[in-house]
Amino acid sequence: MPWIDCPEAIFNNQSVLQYHDLSVFGQAIYEAPIANFTVGGRYYDHQAYGSAFVPRFSVTKTIEDIHFKLLASEAFRAPSLENINLNHFLVANGYPGAQSIKP
Repeated sequence: MPWIDCPEAIFNNQSVLQYHDLSVFGQAIYEAPIANFTVGGRYYDHQAYGSAFVPRFSVTKTIEDIHFKLLASEAFRAPSLENINLNHFLVANGYPGAQSIKP
């Protein structure tokens, strides 16, 4: 399959791609007689699209061979390099509806 030559869309004409990011995760579990309670969160900070805090809370209970779980969490997925690359290209070239990536 031949390579499609589109240098302006490939990481902004750069030969080296470098981003800085930081991720921190914390979790606490309380085992009570009624159920197990978990509270936690993840903080993610990325140079290209900013930062996000994602909290989570769960309650789990086991009764004999049956397991129950209630989970409340924010959804989060870090954009891939190609998502970031395409977004920069679309925004820089003024494509209608193109906006910077936000967490």
